[in-house]
Amino acid sequence: ASSGSYLNWLNENTLTYQYNTSNGHAFTGLLGYSVQSQKEQYAGFNGANFPDDDIKTLNAAATLTGGTDKTEWALLSYLARINYAYKDKYLVTATVRSDGSSRFGPDNRWGTFPSVALGWRISQEDFMKSSQLFSDLKVRASYGFTGNFNIGNYPYMSNIGTSDYVLGGALAGGRVMNSLGNPILGWEKMRELNLGVDVGLWKDRLYLTVDAYKRNTQDLLLNVEIPQSSGFGNVTENKGDMENKGLEIGISSRNIESKSFTWTTNANISFNRNKVLALGTDNAPIYSGNSSEGNPTNVSIVGKPLAMLYGYIFDGIYQNQGEVDKGPAFPGAIPGNIRYKDIDGNGVINPREDFAIIGNPYPKFNWGLTNILNYKKLDLRILIVGSEGADRLHATNDYNGNIDGVFNVRKDVAYRWRSEENPGNGKVPTTNGSGRGRVMYRDVSSLTVEKNNYAWVKNITLGYSFPQKGFIQSARIYASIQNALLFTKYSGNPEITNYIGKGGSGALVPGIDYSNYPVPRIFSLGTNLSF
Repeated sequence: ASSGSYLNWLNENTLTYQYNTSNGHAFTGLLGYSVQSQKEQYAGFNGANFPDDDIKTLNAAATLTGGTDKTEWALLSYLARINYAYKDKYLVTATVRSDGSSRFGPDNRWGTFPSVALGWRISQEDFMKSSQLFSDLKVRASYGFTGNFNIGNYPYMSNIGTSDYVLGGALAGGRVMNSLGNPILGWEKMRELNLGVDVGLWKDRLYLTVDAYKRNTQDLLLNVEIPQSSGFGNVTENKGDMENKGLEIGISSRNIESKSFTWTTNANISFNRNKVLALGTDNAPIYSGNSSEGNPTNVSIVGKPLAMLYGYIFDGIYQNQGEVDKGPAFPGAIPGNIRYKDIDGNGVINPREDFAIIGNPYPKFNWGLTNILNYKKLDLRILIVGSEGADRLHATNDYNGNIDGVFNVRKDVAYRWRSEENPGNGKVPTTNGSGRGRVMYRDVSSLTVEKNNYAWVKNITLGYSFPQKGFIQSARIYASIQNALLFTKYSGNPEITNYIGKGGSGALVPGIDYSNYPVPRIFSLGTNLSF
């Protein structure tokens, strides 16, 4: 039996002042104050060893386990903003906000985050108003700070739990620290510079938006390893620095405009690169994720992108005893076992010691394309999205590549190594020999890393609009196909991102595919009516 309650409330108060002059100056000022709080309570109990089925409530159980939990957090914010414009040509926005979060230490709960943005609408200048080419031209720049407090509610405090001990020859209950707190834990801060330009050509028949950015994330909220002599393995600290930089381009085009036919296109493409600049106290790598064999799937190293894919490097199959003897090999290896590269050079293949970076989970670029065509009363919309360059670890091999017993496996296991004369497809090892040879096959390795390039026709919609008649202002019928076509060589769903479960989820385990439900192709018929 379980029950829970959840309450989140938010109160926001703002005061705005506007002032415009007759000669083109415009000012807007804003002051604000907000407070937000969330409280959760949970109770869950399990009963076991009931004497019979007559009484099914928990009080009849011989064994009762469970407990209660209560958690809460609060955020207090003060903010101010000033907007200034002169004849819609010169634009300035300045903001500052101060936020206090209960999730940080009592002496370090507040963070202050200023920003400034500038804009110049060049197309409003006198020397541009006669231009036949440019219908709009604006340059933009902004620089500022933001903060992140998305961590657990009490990491600044040491967690206390129950533990039994022996006192006077009898068992006694007590309390013990389960985690180490950090009373000076504070805000993670992002410092970002943005540069942009908006260009409209030929009365906005073609409109281009370009944005470039560089973001440094400082004082990363990281679970940092500490010496075991402290009695704990890790503690949450503000340790680390990371850089993101990128370019985003958007294009809108009215390709054809006539009385009976129009065709418009919207396209976008984005490029992003990230790099770890500092980690923890001594820049030691951070290992994250957890394979079926308890090994990491990702590693974060200074100078590299965050959380690169990490594992064995596949080097073929031992074809005969001579190749096993020549090595490198693991103890007990036989012909037909999988072979991995000896990264540490000691002649023996071991997990972790012989792991290396096996893939980059981040794409070189993402893109999208929308085409809208209208012919008289007919309209057609086609949406396509895609990605290029990312690596993906298809980690379902942990399970459907388990050849260490009688299990359901992938079809290509039938093409495993059987002999030097019958080597199979060169990727699946023998099922003979020691268990270690079979277990290593399903552990994380470059063998199951695939390119995640794809182009996906997400939606095709065809509609017909009826002329206005009577009390019906508008009427349209349509048919659509969702997830219409997918073009990819990846063996799974290319849009699956991080997994939740073993090793956690989020930014430190990107590029892991433990599979999910198949993506359905959905056919729809519908109508839109307006009265």
